[in-house]
Parts: sequence; C-alpha cells; structure tokens
Amino acid sequence: MISTLYNRPNNKPRRKNRPSDKHPYKFRAVLILFVGLMSLGPFSAVHGQETSQPGSIQSYLESGEFEWLAMIQFHAYATPYENATFASNQFRVAQSRLGLKGTFADGYGFQLQYNASATPGFQGINIYKTFWQNKAELRVGNMKMLPNLDFFPTPDEDDFIGRNIGSNYFLGGQDIGIRGRVSHGPMKLWLGIYNGEGRSTNQDEKFLGVGRFQVEAKRWGVDMKVGTFVQAGYSDQVRIGLKRMFLVDGYRQSIGVDTRLESKKWFLAAEGIRSQLDLVVDKEVEFTSGFVTLGYTPSDINTFAVRWQRMDRTSSATLKQDATLGYKRALNDVIAVQVNVIGYMDADYQFEESELRLNIQLAF
Repeated sequence: MISTLYNRPNNKPRRKNRPSDKHPYKFRAVLILFVGLMSLGPFSAVHGQETSQPGSIQSYLESGEFEWLAMIQFHAYATPYENATFASNQFRVAQSRLGLKGTFADGYGFQLQYNASATPGFQGINIYKTFWQNKAELRVGNMKMLPNLDFFPTPDEDDFIGRNIGSNYFLGGQDIGIRGRVSHGPMKLWLGIYNGEGRSTNQDEKFLGVGRFQVEAKRWGVDMKVGTFVQAGYSDQVRIGLKRMFLVDGYRQSIGVDTRLESKKWFLAAEGIRSQLDLVVDKEVEFTSGFVTLGYTPSDINTFAVRWQRMDRTSSATLKQDATLGYKRALNDVIAVQVNVIGYMDADYQFEESELRLNIQLAF
C-alpha cells in the first residue's frame, strides 16, 4: 500500500515509540482537556504527580501515541478564460493546515484540524473509541467520514488533504454528529448522522445521514478496494460548495461508487457520483461527476499522480437560470498543477519526515 498520512506499509508506525516522560507541558494541557471529555471514570492524577496510577490522566498520556501534521498546498491553474471559480493563469497557496492526532490506552483517541486558509480556521475535532481489537468504532465530532477514494490517506482515516472537487460541491462541510464503523474480514460498514449542512452546525431539525460499505480483496498481486456511499438530508437555505457556493433550500442527496487498485508502486482510483439538489433558483437539479486518477509512488514519502475529472448537470425542473454553468466550466476547462509539501512532527516538536506530492489534474 502506498504511503498515507498515518499508515505505513505492513501497518508499521511512522515513528518509533518515545519515552513517556518527554511530552511537553503545553502538549499535555491540550491532551488533558480531550481525555477529560471522553473519560468514563474518575481520574486520580494531578499535574506534577511523579508516579501515575492506573486510570489516571498521566497514565493515559504516558501510554499514548501522538503525531503533528503540517501541510501547505500550492496550486497553479491554466484556463482559457476567467470563469466562476478560477481566474486565468492563476497561482495561489490553496491550503495551509495543521493537524493533530492522538491515541490513548483502552482504544481512546482524538483528531483535530486547523486550516489557516479557511474561515473559520478551526475545522473540526473527533473523539473516538475502538472496540473488539479495532473491529468496531464509535466516533463523535464534526469531521464527516470520507465518501470516496481519491485522496491520501486511506478511507479508514479522516481527510487532511481534501476530497475530489466533484464530491466537495455536494457533500457539505464539518457538521457535528456521530458515526460508527464495524468490520468483518474484508468488509467494512460506516453509518452516521450529522446536524447541520455545509459549514454550518446545529441547525435544529436539519439532519444529514451518511453511510458507506467497502470491500477489500487481493487478487493477482493487486490490492483492490471497492466501495459505495450515500449521503442524504435536508437544508434550509444553506450554502455548500467550494468558491461560489450553491444556495441549497430543501432535499439533497449524493450516491456514488468508487474503487482503488494498487500494485507495487502504481495505483488507479476512480469514482462516480450522482447528486440531486434543491437550489433556491432551480429545483430538483441533478448532477453527475467523476474522476480517474493514475498515480506512482517511487518511495514512501513521494507520490505523483495525474487526474481527469468532470462534472455535468443532467437535468432540472426549470431552465430559467443556469445556476451551474460557471461551476461546470471551472471543472471541465482547467489544467491544474498541485504540489503538496507535508511535514510530520512528533510530540517533542521535532520534525521526523517531510513529504512532497505532485498532482497534475487534467479536465476536458
């Protein structure tokens, strides 16, 4: 399997375990907050205690594994004209993110993410608990599960890089909710429900349901993953999307299938999505979108990929206003070069690895 943010080939950890007494005090203060939120029983430890008791905060900190993730994405676009989303021949810094992931004793863990390029900058936090040797998981927070396979890391992880553009238009943002996962052999099932749409949260009766089923197999030296997903819910004049956002008012859903094939240093990923939205200006609008990505991983820390993607409006109840023309052009007439520079930092604030990824996107 190719390099991911948190997984190595053969399930080896990205870094070696470090002595338990080297976590900085600032780092401990943050972790104590999260541990306190997800604790099921009383803790007896206090800051500065020399010996840790079983079940204490200090014992949780000493048994945990922590990783920082910092990333900057550079995008360069070449388009034949200025359109709704991208200006002609534009260069910009697209994303600069900081992520933190920690695991504790007894299967507890958390993830959080800060995006300096977004407003608001705090993007989400998840607190989770695994059961039965990681065959089941319960997760509470506001980072929804990934619907597709065109990303790094794997579908089992929450995304710190971004899903494909077609999916991003329809699947909303960091809504607050709860989801679970169960695994049996090569099969995995995710189910969850979230409150709020787009980047808004806590919208009372407005809920979004999510689900994904995935099967993994290995045949003829090829690692194969095939998944199907669905997201459906209601919105009350909520804007979703990337740049020029859709103003959604009513029901919306997305159904898709995806696959990923990996062999030695090569991988092939593809996805197809059918979405339906009720826009303020146009009801019952249907879209189809998809992508195909071919990638090569010469080493554990370098990935190069070329992606073709497309999005088309297939039907709508009225043609009085084409609210999607600019978005279609933005996807179909762009040649983009993306460079991801990623640095990994351990709990002692020491950089251990860096990672360079080049992604060339062709849309025609």
